[in-house]
Order: sequence, then C-alpha cells, then structure tokens
Amino acid sequence: MVQFAQQNPEAVMLYHRFQNVDKDDKVMGPPQPVALTRGDYRRKYLRSGGSWWSPITSVLVFRPDHIRTALPMPTYAHREGADTVLTDYCIMTGVIASNPTSLTLRRLHGANLYAAGRDNYTYRSKEIRESDVRRIEWRMFSLKKIFERLGEKFEIDIDRNEWRVTNLYWLGRVSFWWMFWVSITCPEHSLKERWHRFKWVLANKRVYRHE
Repeated sequence: MVQFAQQNPEAVMLYHRFQNVDKDDKVMGPPQPVALTRGDYRRKYLRSGGSWWSPITSVLVFRPDHIRTALPMPTYAHREGADTVLTDYCIMTGVIASNPTSLTLRRLHGANLYAAGRDNYTYRSKEIRESDVRRIEWRMFSLKKIFERLGEKFEIDIDRNEWRVTNLYWLGRVSFWWMFWVSITCPEHSLKERWHRFKWVLANKRVYRHE
C-alpha cells in the first residue's frame, strides 16, 4: 500500500479489499468491498445521500496532513464509526484510490459484533438495523459539524441514502416504491448490480417478517 500511495500521489485516502474468514480460516463470501470507489466521488456521494461501500479501518491509508483538517472529530455514544466519518470526509474533500487486491483477512468468530449479526445478511436483528440507521444519521451530523467548523456548508438528503432506506424498509418505515427508487438509482453500482441488490433487499424483508 505504501507503493500504491506513491503511485497515486493525488489521493488523500487509499484502501484495498479484505477477505472475511471464520475461526477455522474458511473463506466467507467474496472479497469486500465488492464495489470500489475511485477518483472524485463527491457529486455522486451528495446525489445519493452519502451512499457508498465504506471500507473498514483495517484497510485504510490516509494522508495525515489531510485528515488533520477534520480534527477534532465528534464522538458517538457507542464509540464506533469514527473510520466512516474520516472516509466520508475524504470523499467530500479529495481524490480516492482503491486497490482491488485483497490484502487483509478479517476473522469473524465467537460473539464479536460482526460474527454475531452485523455481517449475517440472512438474519439481521431489529436492533442491528436500528443501529445502522442511527450510525448513518450520526455520520451526516458529524460531517455537518466538521464543515461548519471549517466555514463551509454540508447539505445532503439522507432520505436518498441506500443503506439507511434499506434498513428503514426492513423495519416497515418507508414504502416499497421509495426503497425501489433509491435502490435502482444508487450511482455506486452498475445497473445489473442495482437489480441484484434490489432483489436481495426483498428477500431479506421476507426473512424479517418471520422473526
């Protein structure tokens, strides 16, 4: 990644894919993030209510001088999600470079947060879905506060955020048609991938009804 950063001197943030494995090192699903973000994504980010497949802490590389401008960062009651605030800040303020190679193993085991439900898309508890909605809202609030401190405006329609709307649909708080529109117009994915994600959202809604 140091070499990758040298090859992309304009990038304020760089990241690579990771591979989930279980406690026995068995591969779990394809490398993530499936969708990679490159270049100047600001316009698409704003248009989609902040929708993008934000990478996890373990795969991130930042230009220190750039992210220092975002400090001090707002805090969150559950003390999670600081990495997503920094990645969103970089999306809004610079160029991103993503390496498609999977360079990290993330082990899901025991009762840790992701093994216990956050990455289990066939069963996501109501509490996890509520938490995901709140985290997105907190991210947008945090960005607004950072930009206010810098003397800039940050205005975004979080009702266009695909992941927030997906969870609200699963929770029965938004209509099918709004979820469909948000899913099918999300600029992060190809049209084919949007259709697959839309069908995936419907399948998980049926699972949720039987909880």
